[in-house]
Amino acid sequence: MGLALPWRVTLAAAVLLACAWLPISAGQDGTLAGLLLAAWREDWLQGLLATLVLGGPHLFAATAMVASRAPDGAAPAWVRALTAWLMVELVLLALIVLHGLQEGQGGRAPLALIGFAAVLASAWWRRMASPHTPMHRRDVGASVRFGAMACFGAFAWFELQVRGGQGPGLWLHATTAASFLLVAVVPRDR
Repeated sequence: MGLALPWRVTLAAAVLLACAWLPISAGQDGTLAGLLLAAWREDWLQGLLATLVLGGPHLFAATAMVASRAPDGAAPAWVRALTAWLMVELVLLALIVLHGLQEGQGGRAPLALIGFAAVLASAWWRRMASPHTPMHRRDVGASVRFGAMACFGAFAWFELQVRGGQGPGLWLHATTAASFLLVAVVPRDR
């Protein structure tokens, strides 16, 4: 039987989920939730892909919120699956940045993102796949922490990319902060 995570984890995950309803661009009122809903109305496959790729962090937050209160149901499996998906997205983003470096496009701090993705994905894989890791160290809390770290690292790197350019909306800043908050409030090994 799993242990429920503290309420602070549930609330931090709810904050990350709520960020999907904040404006994406400064001076406009379009939200990620609205964009995803429009994609679903257009075509189910387009909606599904947009939800997984663009809405992945917020979908992860929704499952983390449920799993933090119900650690014995199906929700922890969903958290683990979405954490794995976020790791795949982070590594793919790093590979895209690496490819851009080969093409002469760098952006800001490309090696920071590439290194972060390599270290986090390796640590996650080692923690979750190693037969030497005790089961209590692979619980839903560990999955939530790794998923939130993947979100925070990617969004912090996005923050660097838009610095000094056209102002992003509150969505980017709030999602970065909410991801950090979720990393900070998940208890270490229990």
